[in-house]
Amino acid sequence: MDSGKKKHLCVHFVPIFAVLDQNNQEQVEQLIHYRQFKQGEQLFSPGNTQQLFIVASGTVKVYQLTTGGKEQFLRMLTPGEYEGETWLFGDSNNSLYAESTTDS
Repeated sequence: MDSGKKKHLCVHFVPIFAVLDQNNQEQVEQLIHYRQFKQGEQLFSPGNTQQLFIVASGTVKVYQLTTGGKEQFLRMLTPGEYEGETWLFGDSNNSLYAESTTDS
C-alpha cells in the first residue's frame, strides 16, 4: 500500500547521499547496520573500524583528548546529524572519540 509519502531514510541526512534519487538512497540504506547504544557507551575511538555514524535518536558527544589526556569537547550530535563521512573515502580517525550521552 503506497500512501504517496517518501520512505524515511537515514542516508538522506548525509549530504553526499542526499543528492541521490530515492531509488539510489534506498540502495545505500540497505547497507546500513542499525545499532542501539546505552548511555555512556563508546561508539568509536581512534584506530577503530572506520564507519559512518548517523544519529537516529538520542545524543552523541564527539571529543578528542588533549596531549595531557583531558577530554576536549568538540560537538554534540543530535538526531539527523552524523560523523565519519570522510572515513568513507579513506581518511583515518586519528583523534576522535564518540560517546552516547543518552540511550541512542
